[in-house]
Amino acid sequence: ASSGIFDDIEGRYRPKGLVVVDGRIEQAPDCVNEAFGNFYLQPNGFFAVKANGDVVVAQRSAYVSPKCELRSSVKAFRFALQSGPMLVVNDRLPRRFLAEKKDAPLYVRSGVGVGKDGVFSFALSLSEVSLGRFARFFKDRVGAVNALYLDGRISRAYAPQSNWSLDDVRPFGGVLAVFAKPLKSKRAPSE
Repeated sequence: ASSGIFDDIEGRYRPKGLVVVDGRIEQAPDCVNEAFGNFYLQPNGFFAVKANGDVVVAQRSAYVSPKCELRSSVKAFRFALQSGPMLVVNDRLPRRFLAEKKDAPLYVRSGVGVGKDGVFSFALSLSEVSLGRFARFFKDRVGAVNALYLDGRISRAYAPQSNWSLDDVRPFGGVLAVFAKPLKSKRAPSE
């Protein structure tokens, strides 16, 4: 599934916010609280997989201090990305989704949520929906106690076993892949 938000900075696309790959911080967290776009709707948060395989979906504030310093618990992350907004926080919908406007923007949406049992679920809407409706889907249908919005407009997925495939080929900002077995790191030792 497509994932995360990217910025075009002087012709180079860079991830917006925290990125951890193979336990190494590749991009620092984005701690701006007010700016344009869904990423900055507060609270935003992280999707992470710890070295022990546990999955985390949590508000940025759980892992970043008010001075934008990473807490030591981030060291446990093998993989992480930052996105926003959080769709479900501690089994509750954020206030903005409780009384969503009738003219709320509609897009295909993607997100990730984690339940009380630690099982995580990715979701991609099959049609255009509002953020509020997508948030309610995670809370009410998936049973997520925490869920994070990943992408909209360009959201796509490839899941051949479910007869899902890319219906058009457009650039992705980021891609998440889920495998039946953990992959060995391909990072060269000198990196």
